[in-house]
Amino acid sequence: CEWFGNVSRRRYVTLLSKIIYSHRIFKGVELSLLFLAALLCRSHANFINCNPDRFQNEPEGALDFECPSGSALEEVESCFVNVPAVGGDRQWLWRCKALSGVRNEECMWLDVTLATLEIGATDPDPTILFQCPANYYMGGVRSTFDTTNVDRSWDVKCCKLDQWCQRDCFITDYINGFGLDLYYFQPEEYRKSANVFVGFFSDFDSTEEDRRWRLMVCKFSLCDYGVIIDDKSPDIF
Repeated sequence: CEWFGNVSRRRYVTLLSKIIYSHRIFKGVELSLLFLAALLCRSHANFINCNPDRFQNEPEGALDFECPSGSALEEVESCFVNVPAVGGDRQWLWRCKALSGVRNEECMWLDVTLATLEIGATDPDPTILFQCPANYYMGGVRSTFDTTNVDRSWDVKCCKLDQWCQRDCFITDYINGFGLDLYYFQPEEYRKSANVFVGFFSDFDSTEEDRRWRLMVCKFSLCDYGVIIDDKSPDIF
């Protein structure tokens, strides 16, 4: 499924066509099973609801989303849209998790283009690596669509709480393939702890006119002068 889930719609249709065309080398049962597996994997890769009214931006439209004060980004969904005469774009749906016991929340907006890897300055397919400063989490996103490059520029709102530090950070695998729907839902074991987004990695394919995404996720715990003093990570988010 991982392989089927990371091909574009056009490549997926081409793949199935080749499988059907090459039916002579398969027995009937084998062909049926392979075809069914492909359909199931494709269905799994696109199970989210892509009704355009669900999302926080229109195709080619600006995205401006902030979590309520005292909240952090923890989940995201996105559907790929092929805009006629323009190219590919995405609609986005971000979700927040409310904090409890907020103390002196401090936030700032950062331009993600400043975090673009050096190769991205001249590369037609720029790669982005962005991370909020140490002990900050993502509290909002802004984005505008560039019809010339058929890509989006991003700003991220980074926030922090007094005496709370990040730990147990990790970066996800790719959460989408080019031209495929994107989603990240917190695993059940993380829902009762302070696991939230702190950054992301993204690469662009000018042929597909789309990006693949990986997320940076950290757990937050009570600390004193940068030293974690509560390793149980209480349910503050």
